[in-house]
Amino acid sequence: MGQTTADRVKTLNRYTFTDGSRVWLATERFDPIRSHANWQGVGVRPDVEVRAEWDDFTFEDDPALAAELKLLPRP
Repeated sequence: MGQTTADRVKTLNRYTFTDGSRVWLATERFDPIRSHANWQGVGVRPDVEVRAEWDDFTFEDDPALAAELKLLPRP
């Protein structure tokens, strides 16, 4: 539920040097335990796509949350 992620799904580590400069270095690839899918270059795609810009909604009118609530069974 949500939007497709960026196509980079690696663990990044930040290294700071004594002169104050920094580098972000990809050190490992994310490996889903069940599917072992490779999301590099395509991103993580949700089963249900819900598009919305971060600044366009609040908790009360979150379109992804509204879609999720429709799928949950009611007691």
